[in-house]
Amino acid sequence: MKNTSLPLLLFLLLVSCLASAQSFEGTIKYNMKVNLPKEQQEQLDKMAQMGYAVPMPTGFEITSKAPVTKMKMLNGKSTFMEFVTLDDKKESYLLNHKEKKAYKMPEESEKSEGTKPKVTKTSETTTIAGYKCIKYVVEYANQKTTQHIWAATDIKMPASAFKNSMGGNRGGSLFMEGIEGVPLKMTVTENGSTSEMTATEVNRAKLNIADLQVPAGYTVEPFNAAAMTRMMMGGMGN
Repeated sequence: MKNTSLPLLLFLLLVSCLASAQSFEGTIKYNMKVNLPKEQQEQLDKMAQMGYAVPMPTGFEITSKAPVTKMKMLNGKSTFMEFVTLDDKKESYLLNHKEKKAYKMPEESEKSEGTKPKVTKTSETTTIAGYKCIKYVVEYANQKTTQHIWAATDIKMPASAFKNSMGGNRGGSLFMEGIEGVPLKMTVTENGSTSEMTATEVNRAKLNIADLQVPAGYTVEPFNAAAMTRMMMGGMGN
């Protein structure tokens, strides 16, 4: 699954940067571009020829109405992963619509994964999806990863939204201390791969919170890594 690590990292960085206030109600849509080194792209092509294609995210949708947030990972018009986070209960679920199951994601460890990255706020600003954004540069002491983040302080979302979604500390709330607001654009360079995610729409709208919850009748089970892999390979079926 090496080829998917960068898109998942970008997703984790996005959701770990969310501000602590809970005022935004609506949906933010993002486009995503991934450029892989030639060797990785060739490996991905070979897997596809063998019938083991791994879908690469082309975008995300984050819909929020406190205290619930729903995140969809998209490939074209198809949803191949969908998460629900309950901010008040600090719980996250991966939805399996084919089998009508909700996998409860593991709780995030309180322990840090090492030295925190250096976050530098710049004076550079730009407008993305109608919102003024400030650029941040994130640097790591022992990792070959570079991040540029443009965040809008006019949008507030729950700090815990999706921080457990991939079952690891990397998305923890301390991971991005020093960034104010919600990222509307992020670029990540890691081991020769580059991903870019940019918000295309910020839609404020009144929502029915029941539409964001785990659907009624779904069986709740502990997180299952094998099931998540099958879902990535075969789609959500919704």
